Amino acid sequence: MVKQLSTSLSDGILALSAFHATYTIGRGNLAASFGFALIGSAATAGVLKFSQESPTDNLIYIHTTLAWLSSLIGVPALGAAYCQHVELNSLANVHYALGIAAIISWNVLNYKLQNLASTAVGGVALLSIAVICCLKFNPTGIIGAVLYVVAGLVIGIEGTLFGVLRVDWFHYALAVANIALMLGLSQKEKLVFYKAK
Repeated sequence: MVKQLSTSLSDGILALSAFHATYTIGRGNLAASFGFALIGSAATAGVLKFSQESPTDNLIYIHTTLAWLSSLIGVPALGAAYCQHVELNSLANVHYALGIAAIISWNVLNYKLQNLASTAVGGVALLSIAVICCLKFNPTGIIGAVLYVVAGLVIGIEGTLFGVLRVDWFHYALAVANIALMLGLSQKEKLVFYKAK
């Protein structure tokens, strides 16, 4: 493996954004803090992995595992955090259950179904965030959810885009998305569709 310093840098920026969100939210929303911390941990392992010419098998395993957990638990935790933010605790529990079910069934799924499960669990969480943010007029939360979708479905991680590795664009998009989602969680609820009497 060749050193990928640009990817190490982009992972570092992603880690900083995730840990900043973890620190800023703190105990105010434990689900969000956990999700951001998991994403930051995966990105930190990526910094170490991509900064070396010959990363150890253990480091590669740690990075792969943390990235996997981020997609199956970290993103659903962010979805649950937005649900808890607007007191939809039952829906928050659905996000936790989907992530746990995907992890439990992982070993019996083939590669295509594993990718589908990961995309579905994250997609449901991001859809929840987007819908909640639309209903509560929370534009930064919408931007964060949309950027996560764009990073995964449009940018991807293979090849280059405008002379820059797609995985780097992916990391930068997620870094901005993390900050947007953090700001969205700090926004007070605004009821848009009706007025309390």
